[in-house]
Amino acid sequence: MEDLRLRHGALRARIGELRLRIALARLHDEQLGGFVRELAADHAADRSPLYVQELALALEGTTVAAADEVASTTEGLQTMSRDIGEVEREMRSFQRQLATWRLLIPRYGLSQRLDPFTEPIDAQLAFGLDQIGALRALAGQCVAASRPFDVAPMAAAVQAVRSARGSVGEFAGQDLSSVPWLASAGG
Repeated sequence: MEDLRLRHGALRARIGELRLRIALARLHDEQLGGFVRELAADHAADRSPLYVQELALALEGTTVAAADEVASTTEGLQTMSRDIGEVEREMRSFQRQLATWRLLIPRYGLSQRLDPFTEPIDAQLAFGLDQIGALRALAGQCVAASRPFDVAPMAAAVQAVRSARGSVGEFAGQDLSSVPWLASAGG
């Protein structure tokens, strides 16, 4: 159980890291949109192809890192879900052993001495099983919500940007408000 608690803490830290990466990616998208609009307005036209190339490389690296983090977190969630199931099985096994023990108490004439302890043990075990059930439900929700991230479409788009390095100039002076990801990227 202690091992499960420690791994839960590590998994929560990885989820926090993933959420931070998502927040940074959103901020990055806003800044990137503004920068690309500046490039398209012909600011630094001589350097634009190089900038676009560097942006594409950075985007590619960020995408691969994010996909790896999502895969790692998903694997951690699945492992945690399996571990919670194992802990629940062990607790139920202990509960059955405890029931057998209770049957032996009267047989050996120990009821008076041990009865005061059985109720607190039962209450603690029931509480633990309730907590494990809640954890199992939460783990199931987490596993259901976690989806692997396919980098192939992003890699294809990045490669298209990288291969179109020389065509940045054709956007100079054009109204880019109709380009969805530029229009939504913060102004």
